[in-house]
Amino acid sequence: MENNEVPFFGDGTIVGSYKPLFEYWKLLKEKHLNIDSSLLRPDDFKYVKKLVEKHRRIMLQDLISELTKYFLNRIDCDLAKEAYRRALGIELSKEDACKKLAEILAGWLIEAANNTGLLKLDIPWRK
Repeated sequence: MENNEVPFFGDGTIVGSYKPLFEYWKLLKEKHLNIDSSLLRPDDFKYVKKLVEKHRRIMLQDLISELTKYFLNRIDCDLAKEAYRRALGIELSKEDACKKLAEILAGWLIEAANNTGLLKLDIPWRK
């Protein structure tokens, strides 16, 4: 897998590496589990739109934090831990691996929402 591989509508502006997520998907498939809970859904886009409309302007880190909480219950923490071990060669606790994978999903949703025009990111370091 290439280091710069990104999922549909992702672009790497928020997520530095999607390797753990791709490995997580491989693990789900190996175990014959459904990957749908770790894919972006129409309801996810509705949720991010609701958050942005509610706050009008929201700091990126606050948005990532809110969305990370939103995605946490959709992650199998045992498989997340294994995905990080396989993808990056690092040992994390189940809780940390789960949180980090949820952060990747949160970042992917923000990238996708930005790339589809649902929200507009104002990224000062890209000006």
